[in-house]
Parts: sequence; C-alpha cells; structure tokens
Amino acid sequence: MAEQARTLGLRVSATSLRNAASGEKPPTLATVTAFVRVCLSFTPGTGEEALADWRRRWERLTGESGNDGEKRADGVERAPLARWRKGNLPAETDSFVGRDGELTALAHRLERARLVTLTGIGGVGKSRLARRVAAQRAAAHRDGAWLVELAPVPDPGAVAWTVATALGVQEDDPSDAVAQLARQLRDRRMLLVLDNCEHVLAACARLVDALLGTAPGLTVLATSRRSLGTAGEHVWPVVPLTVPDGGTNGQAATNPAVRLFADRAAAAWPGFSLTGANIGDVAELCRHLEGLPLSIELAARWTRTLSPRQIREHFVDRHRLRASGPAGRVRHRSLDTVLDHSHDLCSAQQRILWSRMSVFSGPVTAEDVCEVAGFDPLEGDSVLTALDALIDQSVVVPVDTPTGRGYTLLETVRGYGRRRLVEAGEEPLLRERHQDWFMALAHRAYAHSYGPDQAFWLARLRTCINNIRLALDNACHDGTDPQQVQVTTADLWQYWMVTGRLAEGRSRLERALSLSSKPTYALCRALWACGYLAFVHGDHSVARNHAEQALKIALSVGHTESEYGARVLLALTTLGRGGLSRSLELARGAWSMTDRSGFMSQLCASVTGLAYTLQGRSEEGMTWLARAREMAERHGEVWHHSYNLWAMGLNLLLRGDLSASEHLRQALRLKASIGDRLGIPAVVETLAWYAQERGEDERAALLLSGAEALWGTTAPRLFRFEGLVTLHRGTHGRIREALGQERSEELMEQGRGLGFEEVVELAAGEEL
Repeated sequence: MAEQARTLGLRVSATSLRNAASGEKPPTLATVTAFVRVCLSFTPGTGEEALADWRRRWERLTGESGNDGEKRADGVERAPLARWRKGNLPAETDSFVGRDGELTALAHRLERARLVTLTGIGGVGKSRLARRVAAQRAAAHRDGAWLVELAPVPDPGAVAWTVATALGVQEDDPSDAVAQLARQLRDRRMLLVLDNCEHVLAACARLVDALLGTAPGLTVLATSRRSLGTAGEHVWPVVPLTVPDGGTNGQAATNPAVRLFADRAAAAWPGFSLTGANIGDVAELCRHLEGLPLSIELAARWTRTLSPRQIREHFVDRHRLRASGPAGRVRHRSLDTVLDHSHDLCSAQQRILWSRMSVFSGPVTAEDVCEVAGFDPLEGDSVLTALDALIDQSVVVPVDTPTGRGYTLLETVRGYGRRRLVEAGEEPLLRERHQDWFMALAHRAYAHSYGPDQAFWLARLRTCINNIRLALDNACHDGTDPQQVQVTTADLWQYWMVTGRLAEGRSRLERALSLSSKPTYALCRALWACGYLAFVHGDHSVARNHAEQALKIALSVGHTESEYGARVLLALTTLGRGGLSRSLELARGAWSMTDRSGFMSQLCASVTGLAYTLQGRSEEGMTWLARAREMAERHGEVWHHSYNLWAMGLNLLLRGDLSASEHLRQALRLKASIGDRLGIPAVVETLAWYAQERGEDERAALLLSGAEALWGTTAPRLFRFEGLVTLHRGTHGRIREALGQERSEELMEQGRGLGFEEVVELAAGEEL
C-alpha cells in the first residue's frame, strides 16, 4: 500500500497506513483520505466518483468536510488536517449493558449544551456512561474526545496540570495554569471528559468556567457525586439500572440489571447462564442491590464459588436489616452491603492489605505495596499472597504501567478501604510510611539518573508520579523538614524535563523554596533545578537570578559541587541570551573546577562545545562535544547524551558537513527510547535545517512545521535560545523563497497536522 501511495503521489507512511488498516490508533484525516484513495486504486473502474461518495459519507459522519482543502498541482485536493490526534478514550474491555435510552437522550443533550455533569452515588455507573457517550459523540468534534481521570489527583492545584498533561498542551506560565490552558484550547473543537470531580470540585468549576469562556468549540462532560455549580451547567442525574418488578422469567431475562449480572457472571465463570432454575434468584438479588451496577458486578464475580441462590440468601438477609430511609441512602447501603460481603470473604490479612492500599493515589507496583503496606502482621510473602487474592476477588485491579504490571483500586473500593483504615487507627502511620517511601523513591531515581538505569527510573517515575505528588503535598503541610522537601523536589527535575511538565516542576520547586531560605545544600539544589527548568522554559532572566543565588549560597557554605553547578548554569543562561564570549569564559572557568566525571562535567563540556559552535569555531566546538560524548558513553547515560549528539549534528551542519544527519538521527532514536517529549522537537527542527541545506525544501517545510506542532506541546521554540532561533528564521525564509508563499504555507499547514509519531517517523527518514 505504501508503494502504491507513492505511485499516486500521496505523502503517507507505511506505519500510518498499517495503523489505519488495523485500527491500532485513530488516524488523521489525511491518512484516512490516502488510505481510501489507495484502496480505490486497486479496484478497476473506481475513481473520483467513488472518492466523492466516500467524502460525502465522511462529512455526514463527522461534520468535517473531506474536500475543502487546497488543490495540488496534480488536481488532487488536500484535505485539511487536525493538529492533534483525535482523542485518548481507552478501548472498552467488557460489554456495555442497558441505558440505551439514556445514551440517546444524553447525546442529544450534548448537541445543545456545552457543560453536562453526570451526578450520582459511587458505583452507579457515571464513569462508564460518560465514556460510552463520549465515544459515540467523538466524531462530531473535529479534535475528538479526551478523557481526564481526576480520581488520582489529590491536590486541587494540580487539576489544570493534569488536564494539560492528558491533552498534551504546553505550559507557558507556571503561575496560572488555568489561564494558559484556556489560551491553548481557544481554537479547539473537542469534547473534554472530566471524570471524578467531587474531591476537587471548586478547582474543576474554576477550570471549566475559564475554558468554556475562552474556547467556543469546547464541550465538557463531567462526572461527580455533586454538581459543579457553574453557570450554564446541565445536571444529569444517573440512576441505578431498572430492576425486575415481578413478571415472567422471560421479562426478567431482558431486564438491564439481570442482563448485567448474567454478562459479568459468564465472564467470571464461563459455564454460567440464566436458566429457569436461577433467574428468580438473580432477579431478587438485583432488586435487593437496588440495580446499582458496581454492586451487581461485584456480586456476579462470586458465581465462581457460590450459586445465585447462595449469593441471594446472603445479601437479602443482610440487606433487610439495613434497607430503611431515603432511597439514596438505601443505595449507599446497598453498595456497602456488597463491599461488606467482599470484605467478609477476605482473610484477615487480605482485609488489612485492602485498607492499607487505600493510602495510594493511582497505580503502584508490587514493590510499593510491600514497602508501604508490608508490616506486622502482614510481612514477607504474605503481602504478595494477599495481593493476588484481592486481584482474584476484583478488589484490586491490575493495570499496565511503563515499568510493567501495576495495581490500583477503584475509587469506591478505595474509599471503603480508607474508612476501614481509619477505623483501625492506622491512617497516620500509613500516611507516614507512604510519604517516606515515595520521597525515598524520588531520591533513588535521582541517584540513577546518570547511568545505565536511567531509562528504567524515568519510567518508574512515570508510574508513581501521582503518589510522589501526594507525598510532597503531605510533606509541605505536616511540618516535614523543609530541606528534605527541597532536595526531594529538586530530585525530580529530569523527570519534568523529559515529560515536558516544566510549569509543574517550576511551581513545585518555587513552593519548596518558599518553605525556608536558610542557606544550605538543599536550597542550592532547589535553586539550581528551578533555574534550569526556567531556562528551558525560555525564562532566561529568572534562570540567571536563581543561578546567581545558588552560587552565592554555595560560596557561603563552602559546597564545591553546588558552586560548580551554579557556574555551569550561569554559562548556559548567558549562552542562551547570545553572550557567546562571556559564556565561554564562564564555562571554561567552571571546567577548571570539575573532576571530569559525572553529569555536571558532561553538561559543562556540552555548553562549552555549543558556545564554540555558535561562535563559528567548529573544530574547537567538536573537541569539547566529543569529550561530553565520551563521558556519556562511559556511564551508559542516554538523556543528555542525546542532547550532545544533537549539538554535534548541529556543529557539522553549520560547517556544511552533511554527515550531520547520522548524529541527529541517533539523537532522535535515543530520545524516542526514553520518551523525551522536550528534546525531540529540537532534533526534528534541526533535521528540517538539514533537509533544507540539501535542497529538500518540501521535506524541510513539513519537518519545520511538524516541529512547531511538537513545540506547542512542550516548551517555547528552541527554548528561546537566541542563536538557534536565528537559525530557524533563516531556514524558514529560505523555504518560502524556494517554494513560494502559497506552496510553503500549504506544506506548513500539512506538517502542523501531523501526529507525534508521524513527525518522528518523517524525521527519522521514512518517507511520509
């Protein structure tokens, strides 16, 4: 297909066609158009009429025109491309039962309401209903449907960052994440699903108000136990499933609650089916569980060991003792009944682990569980044995994480466990163990951040970052030693760099700095980290100020390592502002202090090499960059090594040596291997300069604008690095001159619409 696409003059990669065919990921409109054209070309007698028919179908389905793009020289119309991928809704892993009428009515409501909040008690099915209707409505929004899970977010101040992370948008201003997110979304036509808002309700309300007031094409679907209370909100109460009310067995078999039980029971025990002998018990069980989906699903799991009658007898007897009072309270009791029964079926050790795991926020590894929850009377292998049993009983949910298998609790199950933890009097101890463990984990990650295990520890931080955030939040509020908070927060600087979460990193570091101004090693570490992130964020004056403060404190306390780091950062900030000679002077001075090993020495050599390169002294620059490469290879380090290879490629390119591409593509491979969202745009940008230098102006235009799209999700273009921005402007001007304004703009628009993988693919060398 890729060969046929090239024959037809279509710019689409083999990987994009393969993904479109397999459904592995949502394709862009350009990929869909190319895929259809290639398919039609294999059938004799089909052509423009068939393509026009497909476009008409596409427009009816999505509301987007498939034929309003500009025409190329060969007369083929180029469809407009969305700049983002079309959403992030996860695939459903089991069937959706019932609520057909609600789905239809809710879809109609979303056509005319910009804010709809699904409300109801825990376990009633708000999240599942929201995801299903979002999937159905996604095609009606140009930029798709996006899910943001807020249950793991402990801090209201982190809501906007969490949304930004999910959407992949750039953080410009660490002081006002809400306003900057609103600016980023102002031209988007998308459906945003905010799931589980109740514990951060005020923050969600402020965010939604700001977004809806700025982005006219945005629709928000929220789930919460309470309404947001904002203007224009349409509250949609989600009620339990209808339950059988007498009638025949045939009527009961079509009831949504009974169907849900049967479906989940068959999944738990493949031999299960509704029969005349058991349907009465199932129907009565569903009535006593008040049609609450989570209760029914949990009860259905027990068909592996109990018959429907045994399950019914247990629940009915218990529930009759509790079923009095308002309907909402009764339904809460219904869920408690199911959770109580799950709790009763657990061994003593399993109950303890359930309650102790409620202290976690989001996925954790088996190691995390053992270290935080594994103490008397639950120690050693008994922790993993209890964990396995809780998974088998659907109390703990296994999930995939960047480092392998992880474990989490549904929010309702977690809340039940937390109540049990409080009742047992263990909550203060578990909070302390949680805080100690995850702050220590951040230290371990930092200790391995310059060596062969760097990639693993970056992935480990991605897995547990919500728990580290919670630990830091607790530490800031419970009187923990400020120096410990400052060091731990500084330990995360590389994680924020690689993931592009610069604004969050700066905000947390500024908070840590505000805890104490006592001149210590910890304060130097925090100032350096905050300054480095500010530099990459393009805020060079702030970065220089932090570097100067760090240097002053390092000199006063006599800490040589901190002094050296501060001098290197001063050299870097000076280089970023165009002070080439002064930067060289500072870097060479810092180098004289180094032991010629470790990350700071490598950074110093790279800064020196880049300064020489931008000054036009290529040979001297390459000598210093080669020193940095040797240190990286000796330590097995990947992240900064990839930046150094990028600088070496730039050095060769500026002297007209086209072997630069070898270094640039190697840098790209290394960055892709660790998911360096911040560094990849820099390499793609430089590969655009390389393509233009070779006379490949169309490819250069696609890469330059593709890099622009990637910069928009991470940091200011080229970190506002004065010398690099000048090179960008020169390349852009030469492309326009070579192609003409109309063609260059056409290609630029196409490049901005490429997805992340497509940009990396093109930059790596595969023809798009």
